Amino acid sequence: MTGKHSTITDTTREKLCVLRQNTGVSPWKLLEISPDIPDAPQAQIIQRWLNGSALSAKPSQVEAVIRAWEALPQCEHIVLDERKRAEIETLIADTGVGAVALMYGQRGKAPKGLTSAMIRRWLEKPVPSVRKDYYEWAVARWKGVLGSAHALMELTDERLDLLNAEIERTGIKPGNLLARAVDPPVSPAKVYSWLYKKTRTARASDFGYVLSLWLSMPDLGQIPRHGAAIRIPLTPEVIADLLALQEKSGLGPSALFKWATSQGIPIPDGASAQGLRACMRSRAKTIGPELLTFAIETWKAACAHGERPIPIEGWMLTNLRKSQDMGLLPEKLFDGAADVPGGLNAGVIGEWLDGSASEAKKNHLDWVLARCKALSSVETPRVAITEGLRATLIAHRERSGVAQSALLKGARDLPDGLSAPLITAWIGGFVDSARKDYLDYVIARWKALPDG
Repeated sequence: MTGKHSTITDTTREKLCVLRQNTGVSPWKLLEISPDIPDAPQAQIIQRWLNGSALSAKPSQVEAVIRAWEALPQCEHIVLDERKRAEIETLIADTGVGAVALMYGQRGKAPKGLTSAMIRRWLEKPVPSVRKDYYEWAVARWKGVLGSAHALMELTDERLDLLNAEIERTGIKPGNLLARAVDPPVSPAKVYSWLYKKTRTARASDFGYVLSLWLSMPDLGQIPRHGAAIRIPLTPEVIADLLALQEKSGLGPSALFKWATSQGIPIPDGASAQGLRACMRSRAKTIGPELLTFAIETWKAACAHGERPIPIEGWMLTNLRKSQDMGLLPEKLFDGAADVPGGLNAGVIGEWLDGSASEAKKNHLDWVLARCKALSSVETPRVAITEGLRATLIAHRERSGVAQSALLKGARDLPDGLSAPLITAWIGGFVDSARKDYLDYVIARWKALPDG
Protein backbone atom coordinates (compact mmCIF):
# COMPACT_ATOMS: atom_id res chain seq x y z
CA MET A 1 0.00 0.00 0.00
CA THR A 2 1.46 3.33 -1.02
CA GLY A 3 2.15 6.03 1.55
CA LYS A 4 1.17 8.81 -0.82
CA HIS A 5 -2.06 10.74 -0.50
CA SER A 6 -5.02 9.86 -2.71
CA THR A 7 -8.29 11.68 -3.29
CA ILE A 8 -11.08 10.86 -0.84
CA THR A 9 -13.95 9.84 -3.10
CA ASP A 10 -17.57 10.69 -2.36
CA THR A 11 -18.23 6.98 -1.81
CA THR A 12 -15.47 6.72 0.78
CA ARG A 13 -16.56 9.89 2.55
CA GLU A 14 -20.16 8.66 2.64
CA LYS A 15 -19.00 5.33 4.11
CA LEU A 16 -17.04 7.14 6.82
CA CYS A 17 -20.04 9.33 7.70
CA VAL A 18 -22.39 6.34 7.85
CA LEU A 19 -20.01 4.46 10.16
CA ARG A 20 -19.65 7.53 12.37
CA GLN A 21 -23.44 7.80 12.62
CA ASN A 22 -24.18 4.11 13.05
CA THR A 23 -21.67 3.65 15.85
CA GLY A 24 -22.29 6.97 17.60
CA VAL A 25 -18.51 7.15 18.15
CA SER A 26 -16.70 10.41 17.36
CA PRO A 27 -13.17 10.47 15.88
CA TRP A 28 -11.79 11.45 19.30
CA LYS A 29 -13.54 8.56 21.02
CA LEU A 30 -12.54 6.17 18.23
CA LEU A 31 -8.84 6.86 18.77
CA GLU A 32 -9.31 6.52 22.52
CA ILE A 33 -10.92 3.08 22.36
CA SER A 34 -8.85 1.86 19.38
CA PRO A 35 -5.28 2.88 20.23
CA ASP A 36 -3.78 0.22 17.95
CA ILE A 37 -4.90 1.78 14.63
CA PRO A 38 -1.78 1.59 12.41
CA ASP A 39 -0.22 5.02 11.72
CA ALA A 40 -3.33 6.62 13.21
CA PRO A 41 -4.07 10.19 12.08
CA GLN A 42 -5.17 12.85 14.55
CA ALA A 43 -8.88 13.02 15.36
CA GLN A 44 -9.00 16.47 13.77
CA ILE A 45 -7.76 14.96 10.50
CA ILE A 46 -10.48 12.29 10.55
CA GLN A 47 -13.06 15.01 11.27
CA ARG A 48 -11.85 16.85 8.17
CA TRP A 49 -12.36 13.70 6.11
CA LEU A 50 -15.95 13.63 7.36
CA ASN A 51 -16.82 17.29 6.76
CA GLY A 52 -15.12 17.51 3.37
CA SER A 53 -12.47 20.07 4.30
CA ALA A 54 -9.76 17.47 3.58
CA LEU A 55 -9.79 16.28 -0.02
CA SER A 56 -7.08 13.63 0.19
CA ALA A 57 -5.53 11.21 2.67
CA LYS A 58 -3.22 8.22 2.90
CA PRO A 59 -5.31 5.22 1.76
CA SER A 60 -3.76 3.04 4.45
CA GLN A 61 -4.92 5.43 7.15
CA VAL A 62 -8.45 5.67 5.74
CA GLU A 63 -8.75 1.90 5.48
CA ALA A 64 -7.45 1.45 9.05
CA VAL A 65 -9.97 3.96 10.40
CA ILE A 66 -12.80 2.27 8.49
CA ARG A 67 -11.80 -1.12 9.90
CA ALA A 68 -11.71 0.32 13.43
CA TRP A 69 -15.21 1.78 13.07
CA GLU A 70 -16.53 -1.41 11.47
CA ALA A 71 -15.25 -3.41 14.45
CA LEU A 72 -17.54 -1.46 16.78
CA PRO A 73 -21.21 -2.31 17.43
CA GLN A 74 -23.42 -0.82 14.73
CA CYS A 75 -26.70 0.84 15.71
CA GLU A 76 -29.85 0.13 13.75
CA HIS A 77 -31.50 3.17 12.12
CA ILE A 78 -35.13 3.70 11.17
CA VAL A 79 -36.79 6.12 8.78
CA LEU A 80 -38.21 9.16 10.58
CA ASP A 81 -41.34 9.59 8.47
CA GLU A 82 -44.25 11.98 8.92
CA ARG A 83 -46.20 9.44 10.98
CA LYS A 84 -43.41 9.13 13.53
CA ARG A 85 -42.94 12.92 13.70
CA ALA A 86 -46.68 13.35 14.23
CA GLU A 87 -46.54 10.81 17.06
CA ILE A 88 -43.79 12.80 18.79
CA GLU A 89 -45.65 16.10 18.35
CA THR A 90 -48.79 14.54 19.81
CA LEU A 91 -46.90 13.20 22.82
CA ILE A 92 -45.35 16.62 23.47
CA ALA A 93 -48.78 18.26 23.26
CA ASP A 94 -50.45 15.67 25.51
CA THR A 95 -47.74 15.66 28.18
CA GLY A 96 -46.60 19.26 28.00
CA VAL A 97 -43.04 17.88 28.20
CA GLY A 98 -40.52 19.11 25.64
CA ALA A 99 -37.15 17.61 24.74
CA VAL A 100 -35.25 19.32 27.58
CA ALA A 101 -37.79 18.28 30.22
CA LEU A 102 -37.82 14.76 28.79
CA MET A 103 -34.06 14.41 29.28
CA TYR A 104 -33.96 16.07 32.70
CA GLY A 105 -32.60 13.70 35.35
CA GLN A 106 -31.98 10.90 32.82
CA ARG A 107 -28.19 10.83 32.89
CA GLY A 108 -27.19 7.19 33.05
CA LYS A 109 -30.69 6.10 32.06
CA ALA A 110 -30.97 7.45 28.51
CA PRO A 111 -28.99 5.78 25.67
CA LYS A 112 -25.44 7.11 25.56
CA GLY A 113 -25.10 10.02 23.15
CA LEU A 114 -28.76 11.03 23.09
CA THR A 115 -29.29 14.73 23.84
CA SER A 116 -32.25 17.09 24.00
CA ALA A 117 -30.79 19.07 21.08
CA MET A 118 -30.78 15.90 18.99
CA ILE A 119 -34.44 15.23 19.78
CA ARG A 120 -35.41 18.81 18.90
CA ARG A 121 -33.73 18.48 15.51
CA TRP A 122 -35.99 15.54 14.70
CA LEU A 123 -38.81 18.08 14.47
CA GLU A 124 -37.16 21.44 13.81
CA LYS A 125 -34.83 20.22 11.04
CA PRO A 126 -36.29 16.90 9.95
CA VAL A 127 -33.66 14.25 9.38
CA PRO A 128 -34.26 11.22 7.13
CA SER A 129 -33.40 8.63 9.76
CA VAL A 130 -32.61 8.27 13.46
CA ARG A 131 -31.10 5.61 15.66
CA LYS A 132 -33.80 3.12 16.52
CA ASP A 133 -32.79 2.87 20.19
CA TYR A 134 -32.87 6.68 20.54
CA TYR A 135 -36.36 6.94 19.03
CA GLU A 136 -37.82 4.03 20.99
CA TRP A 137 -36.40 5.28 24.29
CA ALA A 138 -37.77 8.82 23.78
CA VAL A 139 -41.24 7.62 22.79
CA ALA A 140 -41.36 5.15 25.70
CA ARG A 141 -40.34 7.87 28.15
CA TRP A 142 -42.99 10.26 26.82
CA LYS A 143 -45.60 7.55 27.16
CA GLY A 144 -44.38 6.84 30.66
CA VAL A 145 -44.82 10.49 31.59
CA LEU A 146 -48.26 10.46 30.03
CA GLY A 147 -49.19 7.37 31.99
CA SER A 148 -47.94 8.54 35.38
CA ALA A 149 -47.77 12.23 36.22
CA HIS A 150 -50.50 13.10 33.74
CA ALA A 151 -52.75 10.15 34.50
CA LEU A 152 -56.13 10.85 36.06
CA MET A 153 -56.51 10.04 39.74
CA GLU A 154 -59.72 9.71 41.74
CA LEU A 155 -60.46 12.59 44.12
CA THR A 156 -61.35 10.53 47.15
CA ASP A 157 -62.70 12.08 50.35
CA GLU A 158 -59.32 11.43 52.00
CA ARG A 159 -57.51 13.46 49.33
CA LEU A 160 -60.00 16.30 49.52
CA ASP A 161 -59.61 16.31 53.30
CA LEU A 162 -55.91 17.01 52.79
CA LEU A 163 -56.69 20.12 50.75
CA ASN A 164 -59.36 21.37 53.17
CA ALA A 165 -56.98 20.86 56.09
CA GLU A 166 -54.39 23.06 54.36
CA ILE A 167 -56.98 25.78 53.73
CA GLU A 168 -57.83 25.76 57.43
CA ARG A 169 -54.17 25.71 58.51
CA THR A 170 -53.03 28.57 56.25
CA GLY A 171 -56.23 30.58 55.84
CA ILE A 172 -55.41 30.84 52.12
CA LYS A 173 -58.16 30.20 49.56
CA PRO A 174 -57.47 28.69 46.12
CA GLY A 175 -57.60 32.07 44.35
CA ASN A 176 -55.03 33.67 46.66
CA LEU A 177 -52.87 30.55 46.63
CA LEU A 178 -52.52 30.36 42.85
CA ALA A 179 -52.09 34.12 42.54
CA ARG A 180 -48.76 33.67 44.35
CA ALA A 181 -47.52 31.07 41.85
CA VAL A 182 -45.84 31.56 38.48
CA ASP A 183 -47.71 29.95 35.58
CA PRO A 184 -49.70 27.44 37.68
CA PRO A 185 -50.97 24.43 35.71
CA VAL A 186 -54.53 24.78 37.06
CA SER A 187 -57.00 27.62 37.68
CA PRO A 188 -58.77 28.49 40.96
CA ALA A 189 -62.05 27.41 39.34
CA LYS A 190 -60.59 23.97 38.70
CA VAL A 191 -59.51 23.60 42.34
CA TYR A 192 -62.96 24.73 43.56
CA SER A 193 -64.53 22.10 41.31
CA TRP A 194 -62.46 19.50 43.21
CA LEU A 195 -63.40 20.88 46.60
CA TYR A 196 -67.13 21.13 45.78
CA LYS A 197 -67.04 17.61 44.26
CA LYS A 198 -68.23 18.84 40.87
CA THR A 199 -65.52 16.66 39.35
CA ARG A 200 -64.27 13.43 40.84
CA THR A 201 -60.95 13.10 38.98
CA ALA A 202 -57.83 15.23 38.46
CA ARG A 203 -54.40 14.89 36.93
CA ALA A 204 -52.02 13.49 39.50
CA SER A 205 -49.44 16.17 38.63
CA ASP A 206 -52.02 18.98 39.07
CA PHE A 207 -53.22 17.69 42.45
CA GLY A 208 -49.64 17.22 43.64
CA TYR A 209 -48.71 20.75 42.55
CA VAL A 210 -51.60 22.37 44.43
CA LEU A 211 -51.05 20.32 47.58
CA SER A 212 -47.29 21.01 47.64
CA LEU A 213 -47.96 24.72 47.13
CA TRP A 214 -50.28 24.81 50.15
CA LEU A 215 -47.79 22.80 52.21
CA SER A 216 -45.12 25.43 51.51
CA MET A 217 -47.27 28.20 53.02
CA PRO A 218 -46.84 29.34 56.66
CA ASP A 219 -49.51 28.75 59.30
CA LEU A 220 -52.26 31.36 59.63
CA GLY A 221 -50.89 34.34 61.58
CA GLN A 222 -47.31 33.02 61.61
CA ILE A 223 -44.58 35.59 60.96
CA PRO A 224 -42.58 34.31 57.98
CA ARG A 225 -38.86 33.80 58.48
CA HIS A 226 -36.68 36.54 56.99
CA GLY A 227 -39.81 38.26 55.75
CA ALA A 228 -40.21 35.73 52.91
CA ALA A 229 -43.78 34.54 53.25
CA ILE A 230 -44.04 32.81 49.90
CA ARG A 231 -41.91 30.03 48.45
CA ILE A 232 -42.67 28.16 45.23
CA PRO A 233 -42.07 24.38 45.26
CA LEU A 234 -39.29 23.36 42.88
CA THR A 235 -41.12 20.58 41.11
CA PRO A 236 -39.41 18.71 38.23
CA GLU A 237 -41.67 20.66 35.86
CA VAL A 238 -40.47 24.03 37.20
CA ILE A 239 -36.81 22.99 36.99
CA ALA A 240 -37.29 21.62 33.47
CA ASP A 241 -38.85 24.94 32.37
CA LEU A 242 -35.86 26.86 33.74
CA LEU A 243 -33.40 24.51 32.04
CA ALA A 244 -35.27 24.88 28.74
CA LEU A 245 -35.07 28.68 28.93
CA GLN A 246 -31.39 28.51 29.83
CA GLU A 247 -30.65 26.27 26.85
CA LYS A 248 -32.72 28.36 24.46
CA SER A 249 -31.03 31.61 25.48
CA GLY A 250 -27.56 30.14 25.83
CA LEU A 251 -27.09 32.06 29.09
CA GLY A 252 -26.22 30.26 32.32
CA PRO A 253 -27.16 31.82 35.69
CA SER A 254 -24.00 33.95 35.94
CA ALA A 255 -24.29 35.14 32.35
CA LEU A 256 -27.99 35.84 32.89
CA PHE A 257 -27.30 38.18 35.82
CA LYS A 258 -24.51 39.93 33.88
CA TRP A 259 -26.79 40.37 30.89
CA ALA A 260 -29.58 41.75 33.08
CA THR A 261 -27.18 44.32 34.55
CA SER A 262 -25.97 45.36 31.09
CA GLN A 263 -29.58 45.85 29.97
CA GLY A 264 -30.64 47.77 33.09
CA ILE A 265 -33.03 45.03 34.24
CA PRO A 266 -33.59 45.32 38.02
CA ILE A 267 -32.32 42.36 40.04
CA PRO A 268 -34.48 41.45 43.08
CA ASP A 269 -32.98 42.07 46.50
CA GLY A 270 -31.10 39.02 47.73
CA ALA A 271 -31.20 37.28 44.35
CA SER A 272 -27.94 35.80 43.05
CA ALA A 273 -26.64 33.58 40.29
CA GLN A 274 -25.43 31.09 42.91
CA GLY A 275 -28.93 30.84 44.39
CA LEU A 276 -30.52 30.31 40.99
CA ARG A 277 -27.92 27.69 40.08
CA ALA A 278 -28.59 25.83 43.34
CA CYS A 279 -32.30 25.76 42.55
CA MET A 280 -31.70 24.39 39.06
CA ARG A 281 -29.42 21.67 40.42
CA SER A 282 -32.10 20.52 42.89
CA ARG A 283 -30.09 21.69 45.89
CA ALA A 284 -33.14 23.59 47.14
CA LYS A 285 -36.75 22.45 47.51
CA THR A 286 -38.38 25.86 47.00
CA ILE A 287 -37.61 29.14 45.24
CA GLY A 288 -38.71 32.69 45.97
CA PRO A 289 -41.33 34.05 43.54
CA GLU A 290 -39.25 37.19 42.88
CA LEU A 291 -36.22 35.14 41.79
CA LEU A 292 -38.35 32.75 39.74
CA THR A 293 -40.16 35.59 37.96
CA PHE A 294 -36.89 37.43 37.34
CA ALA A 295 -35.24 34.32 35.87
CA ILE A 296 -38.14 33.45 33.58
CA GLU A 297 -38.76 36.96 32.31
CA THR A 298 -35.06 37.80 31.87
CA TRP A 299 -34.35 34.59 29.98
CA LYS A 300 -37.33 35.29 27.73
CA ALA A 301 -36.04 38.83 27.14
CA ALA A 302 -32.58 37.47 26.28
CA CYS A 303 -34.11 35.11 23.72
CA ALA A 304 -35.99 38.02 22.15
CA HIS A 305 -32.87 40.22 22.19
CA GLY A 306 -31.03 38.33 19.52
CA GLU A 307 -29.86 35.11 21.15
CA ARG A 308 -31.75 33.09 18.57
CA PRO A 309 -29.75 30.93 16.15
CA ILE A 310 -27.93 32.74 13.32
CA PRO A 311 -26.40 31.30 10.14
CA ILE A 312 -22.82 30.01 10.37
CA GLU A 313 -21.22 32.12 7.65
CA GLY A 314 -18.36 30.97 5.46
CA TRP A 315 -15.71 33.11 7.14
CA MET A 316 -16.80 31.78 10.53
CA LEU A 317 -16.49 28.17 9.40
CA THR A 318 -13.06 28.91 7.90
CA ASN A 319 -11.83 30.32 11.21
CA LEU A 320 -13.36 27.43 13.13
CA ARG A 321 -11.63 24.85 10.97
CA LYS A 322 -8.31 26.66 11.37
CA SER A 323 -8.78 26.38 15.12
CA GLN A 324 -9.66 22.71 14.62
CA ASP A 325 -6.36 22.19 12.78
CA MET A 326 -4.60 23.78 15.75
CA GLY A 327 -6.20 21.24 18.08
CA LEU A 328 -8.36 23.78 19.91
CA LEU A 329 -11.69 22.45 18.66
CA PRO A 330 -13.92 20.90 19.53
CA GLU A 331 -12.76 19.99 23.07
CA LYS A 332 -9.53 21.66 24.17
CA LEU A 333 -11.15 25.09 23.93
CA PHE A 334 -13.04 24.41 27.16
CA ASP A 335 -9.94 23.66 29.26
CA GLY A 336 -9.85 26.13 32.15
CA ALA A 337 -12.82 28.14 30.84
CA ALA A 338 -15.19 29.36 33.55
CA ASP A 339 -17.55 31.46 31.43
CA VAL A 340 -18.85 28.87 28.96
CA PRO A 341 -22.35 29.84 27.73
CA GLY A 342 -25.12 27.50 28.81
CA GLY A 343 -25.81 24.67 26.37
CA LEU A 344 -22.45 24.95 24.59
CA ASN A 345 -20.30 21.81 24.50
CA ALA A 346 -17.91 19.89 22.25
CA GLY A 347 -20.81 18.04 20.63
CA VAL A 348 -22.45 21.31 19.53
CA ILE A 349 -19.18 22.57 18.02
CA GLY A 350 -18.64 19.20 16.33
CA GLU A 351 -21.95 19.66 14.50
CA TRP A 352 -20.80 23.05 13.20
CA LEU A 353 -17.55 21.56 11.95
CA ASP A 354 -19.03 18.51 10.21
CA GLY A 355 -21.75 20.57 8.54
CA SER A 356 -24.74 18.92 10.23
CA ALA A 357 -25.67 22.31 11.73
CA SER A 358 -25.92 25.35 9.45
CA GLU A 359 -26.77 27.82 12.23
CA ALA A 360 -25.84 28.39 15.86
CA LYS A 361 -26.72 30.58 18.80
CA LYS A 362 -25.09 33.96 18.43
CA ASN A 363 -23.60 34.00 21.91
CA HIS A 364 -22.20 30.49 21.34
CA LEU A 365 -20.48 31.55 18.11
CA ASP A 366 -19.24 34.82 19.60
CA TRP A 367 -17.71 33.03 22.59
CA VAL A 368 -16.06 30.27 20.56
CA LEU A 369 -14.61 32.63 17.93
CA ALA A 370 -13.31 35.06 20.56
CA ARG A 371 -11.75 32.31 22.68
CA CYS A 372 -10.15 30.64 19.65
CA LYS A 373 -8.65 33.97 18.63
CA ALA A 374 -7.32 34.62 22.14
CA LEU A 375 -5.83 31.14 22.55
CA SER A 376 -4.28 31.00 19.08
CA SER A 377 -2.62 34.40 19.46
CA VAL A 378 -1.49 34.09 23.07
CA GLU A 379 -0.96 30.43 23.86
CA THR A 380 -0.05 28.88 20.53
CA PRO A 381 1.79 31.24 18.12
CA ARG A 382 1.69 30.02 14.53
CA VAL A 383 3.87 30.49 11.49
CA ALA A 384 3.06 30.20 7.80
CA ILE A 385 4.28 27.07 6.06
CA THR A 386 6.02 28.46 2.97
CA GLU A 387 7.61 26.56 0.12
CA GLY A 388 10.98 27.33 1.68
CA LEU A 389 9.95 25.85 5.01
CA ARG A 390 8.63 22.71 3.31
CA ALA A 391 11.92 22.38 1.45
CA THR A 392 13.80 22.69 4.77
CA LEU A 393 11.74 19.92 6.33
CA ILE A 394 12.22 17.63 3.32
CA ALA A 395 15.96 18.33 3.31
CA HIS A 396 16.28 17.38 6.97
CA ARG A 397 14.34 14.18 6.37
CA GLU A 398 16.42 13.18 3.37
CA ARG A 399 19.74 14.08 5.02
CA SER A 400 19.01 12.01 8.12
CA GLY A 401 17.12 9.24 6.37
CA VAL A 402 14.59 9.33 9.21
CA ALA A 403 10.91 9.67 8.31
CA GLN A 404 8.26 11.41 10.39
CA SER A 405 7.05 8.35 12.35
CA ALA A 406 10.58 7.26 13.25
CA LEU A 407 11.50 10.83 14.20
CA LEU A 408 8.84 10.97 16.90
CA LYS A 409 8.98 7.34 18.00
CA GLY A 410 10.04 7.00 21.61
CA ALA A 411 10.27 10.76 22.22
CA ARG A 412 9.61 11.40 25.91
CA ASP A 413 9.29 15.16 25.53
CA LEU A 414 6.84 15.01 22.61
CA PRO A 415 4.49 18.05 22.70
CA ASP A 416 0.86 17.14 23.26
CA GLY A 417 -0.95 16.97 19.91
CA LEU A 418 2.11 16.66 17.68
CA SER A 419 2.02 13.59 15.43
CA ALA A 420 3.65 12.13 12.33
CA PRO A 421 0.51 12.70 10.19
CA LEU A 422 0.58 16.38 11.15
CA ILE A 423 4.21 16.69 9.93
CA THR A 424 3.12 14.94 6.73
CA ALA A 425 0.39 17.55 6.31
CA TRP A 426 3.02 20.31 6.56
CA ILE A 427 5.33 18.70 4.01
CA GLY A 428 2.52 17.75 1.64
CA GLY A 429 1.03 21.25 1.60
CA PHE A 430 -2.29 20.20 3.11
CA VAL A 431 -2.20 22.98 5.72
CA ASP A 432 -0.91 26.53 5.37
CA SER A 433 0.25 27.17 8.95
CA ALA A 434 1.59 25.33 11.97
CA ARG A 435 2.20 25.88 15.66
CA LYS A 436 5.61 27.45 16.11
CA ASP A 437 6.48 25.24 19.08
CA TYR A 438 5.68 22.14 17.02
CA LEU A 439 7.87 23.27 14.14
CA ASP A 440 10.74 24.26 16.40
CA TYR A 441 10.62 20.87 18.08
CA VAL A 442 10.57 18.89 14.81
CA ILE A 443 13.37 20.87 13.17
CA ALA A 444 15.55 20.68 16.29
CA ARG A 445 15.02 16.92 16.54
CA TRP A 446 15.93 16.38 12.88
CA LYS A 447 18.98 18.66 13.18
CA ALA A 448 20.25 16.60 16.11
CA LEU A 449 20.37 13.43 13.98
CA PRO A 450 23.50 12.37 12.12
CA ASP A 451 23.53 12.01 8.35
CA GLY A 452 21.85 8.86 7.17
